[in-house]
Amino acid sequence: MNKNTLKGFIVGFVMASLIVGSATATVNQYLLTPASYPIIVNGQELNDPNYPTLNYQGTTYLSLKKTAEALDADLNWNEEKRQVEIYNKKRESTIITESKEKVELIPKIEKGDNVKKEVFGEFKENAVMYIEEVDGEQYISLGAFSTYIVKEEDKYYIKLPNQNAVLVKVGTEPTEHSIQNVYKRTLVKLSSFNLTAEVDGDTITVYYK
Repeated sequence: MNKNTLKGFIVGFVMASLIVGSATATVNQYLLTPASYPIIVNGQELNDPNYPTLNYQGTTYLSLKKTAEALDADLNWNEEKRQVEIYNKKRESTIITESKEKVELIPKIEKGDNVKKEVFGEFKENAVMYIEEVDGEQYISLGAFSTYIVKEEDKYYIKLPNQNAVLVKVGTEPTEHSIQNVYKRTLVKLSSFNLTAEVDGDTITVYYK
């Protein structure tokens, strides 16, 4: 081996060592444990031993693949942007709620007159999606706003289009814009977002006032 070759080998080895050392220094490790509770999607348990449900400091972590399949959503890898993308199969007209029901974003004619009220969303009433009335205020399950939730550390905000972000939960504690019921579920005050709701059978329709 001549001197130039030896010199190049030494420089390459040092550079590789620096790169590996730098990459190792920036790795964050997290200790996740198997979740001790079931995840129910549309009445079916999300349970696959190859894609376990995990818990980290009170937050549940699910496989993107199995979550997308359970929600009947499209899961794609965007090579150009180097990012994972999840879309509802009816992107233009639906959103996914905590109850995993599809919500039609269409105007609805109010009963008894010809006035159209703008619909925020329609929800199937069930064990995780419902309305409660407390002191004359309507509260709805947090899942009704699932696509509008913004989390900053332990603070949960809801940011609707053309509205300011509203703080609805800090950790597990409600704020002035929410309550926690006897089942420890967070429900959000509709009037905080200029919304109101009507229940017809097992269908909840939320309108803008």
